[in-house]
Amino acid sequence: DWVVVQPVHLVDGAASSAPFASTAGDTRRMKVTRASVGRFLAQAIDDPAYHRTCVAVSGAPAAARSLAPVAPVAGRRGTSVA
Repeated sequence: DWVVVQPVHLVDGAASSAPFASTAGDTRRMKVTRASVGRFLAQAIDDPAYHRTCVAVSGAPAAARSLAPVAPVAGRRGTSVA
């Protein structure tokens, strides 16, 4: 299986929050840390929901900075990855 990950503008820093991930190409904040993308990659390999998909990864919005998943919009998949 495979997962194509397309992060927005990468910056250095700690994985201080869960990134926003969307298979519909949606993004939130236009910067995401390399550590957050790595964290997402490590989790996406074991999540069948992401297998054989392209995923846009961006910084989580301020309201979704908790590690709880954000409810997906009808017909779209966009979540914060814990």
